[in-house]
Amino acid sequence: MRCEEDRRYFTYHGFRYVELSGLTKPLDADTLVIVNLRSALPDAGHFGCSNPLFNRIMTTARWTQSNMNY
Repeated sequence: MRCEEDRRYFTYHGFRYVELSGLTKPLDADTLVIVNLRSALPDAGHFGCSNPLFNRIMTTARWTQSNMNY
């Protein structure tokens, strides 16, 4: 079995999909490992309200921003 590693350093982009080709057997839990790296910056504030949609938008924005601070 050939093992390849693709690890990016100092990049400011992410990915949503991965395409694997040439597999001779189905994937198991140990076949593909995704690592999310980012800086451990402290939160400067918090937002929360009674609207679940606004809270979800804020959570998504915070996740996006934290992934850009590598």
